[in-house]
Amino acid sequence: MTMTPAGYIIACGSAIYGAGDTLEAAAADAVQWIDGMDSANELLTEIERNKELERGSDKAYAMQATQALIDHFRESGVVHSWGELEGIACSAEEAST
Repeated sequence: MTMTPAGYIIACGSAIYGAGDTLEAAAADAVQWIDGMDSANELLTEIERNKELERGSDKAYAMQATQALIDHFRESGVVHSWGELEGIACSAEEAST
């Protein structure tokens, strides 16, 4: 299955903190939940600074994401399980196909 990105997520470790159609929108959504961040621009600067770190660390990172994952996050506010295929964050269901 080919993954098609529809937007972005912001995550720390395996927890998703924000999602949006653009990176800026995802950061604006996430900034309220990440301790020590006062603005979306500050969060994006931190993500850029940490982009060499492994995903899954306790530092915030951004990933392109499928519409299914973005929708799931927007509907529930919490995503307990998600995956990554072809460098794109996806729902657990998409990852298992």
